[in-house]
Amino acid sequence: MRLIDLLKRQQITALFTSLTTSGSGTSALEDSQVGVSSLMDAWLLLRNVEFNGERNRTLHVLKARGMAHSNQVREFVLSDAGIDLVDVVLSEDRVLTGTARVAQAAHERYAT
Repeated sequence: MRLIDLLKRQQITALFTSLTTSGSGTSALEDSQVGVSSLMDAWLLLRNVEFNGERNRTLHVLKARGMAHSNQVREFVLSDAGIDLVDVVLSEDRVLTGTARVAQAAHERYAT
């Protein structure tokens, strides 16, 4: 916590990662396990979502102090060109990512 406070006082931008996991549910991943979440200006959660035999990566903005931000889940794709944020497609009961997103978008295009 002292390091974070020092960096903030010196106006140094820092990126911290956490590789901790917990088997006690998904909300445990969103909690700070070392009690530093109150010191962070932005808190991002990267998650692997497995659905229909496919694993896709999603980005959630849990907190962004003093900044306008979306509360929607976004899919991100890693490629040779870097990281791409992809708009997700909302179905009736879930967020569609990967091939399910592509199939739903194609279905909607042909339906009109």
